[in-house]
Amino acid sequence: MSSSHTLCSDDLPTGEVMPIPDPKTQRPRGRLRTTVARLLEPLANYLRPQDEVAGLREQLEVALREKDQMATRVDVLELVMQATRHDLNNLLAVIGGNAELIMISPSGDNGEKAQRIGRSSEIIQELLTALSDFISGKPFHDPVDINQIINKTMEVFFDHRDAIQINVAAGTTAIGHEGLLLHVFENLIANAIHYAETQRPIAIQITATDSEEDGFLQVTMTDNGVGVTEDERDAIFKKGVRGNNHNRAGSGLGLAICKMIVEHHGGRTWVESAPGEGARFCFTLKKMTVTDASDS
Repeated sequence: MSSSHTLCSDDLPTGEVMPIPDPKTQRPRGRLRTTVARLLEPLANYLRPQDEVAGLREQLEVALREKDQMATRVDVLELVMQATRHDLNNLLAVIGGNAELIMISPSGDNGEKAQRIGRSSEIIQELLTALSDFISGKPFHDPVDINQIINKTMEVFFDHRDAIQINVAAGTTAIGHEGLLLHVFENLIANAIHYAETQRPIAIQITATDSEEDGFLQVTMTDNGVGVTEDERDAIFKKGVRGNNHNRAGSGLGLAICKMIVEHHGGRTWVESAPGEGARFCFTLKKMTVTDASDS
């Protein structure tokens, strides 16, 4: 029988069983199945179970959140670095000025000037430590004495010490990072001095009281400067924005830095003011409780 002959039941002797076809004769059909399977594979992948699709969607949302958080952290880090540079310039000016006075009158009583140079150097180190801690993501759970921070800040503004009145009860303690909060107090005092009313002496008052928000302190810095218009109250806390009712040099970073650091501590910032009537800059910090103190 030739290979082209078609096998049928009439070709077999009576009583014999039809033989099983050679698998080789099935190749075209097998190839067809494989081809169809490959064609259907993308469709099968597309029609995955809904739980698997939901899992992929969740992974995508997590990745997008992480991306946004990273972008925010980069912005915050940039502000902290700018704040550190700003404060270091102020402290270096203090050191340079006192060193020059010592050189002018080397035989005089320079103990106080030398002490100011030493304290300014210590604050520089604290600011650099604060920057390092922030970059590393160190949590802020330490007790911070508000009066101690103010006293350290006053080293920078020694020449204005008589114009600054401090009404903070002894032992007033918040939770935070002392080095970063130094930035806040320094920038707020510098802002009050910078925008002082030229026709009257500078007067600044610092208070710390229990906030209306449970578990928070409210720190208030009141000045008698040029004031802030209602339209500017939110805008001046944005990076690069300064008040429009005066023409004074400045980077527009100080208040943005304050807002960022306070929010990083879980608090908030705002200003109460009217043009020509001075301003009350306020911010809140978490209070140190007995439980917090035992945990630390």
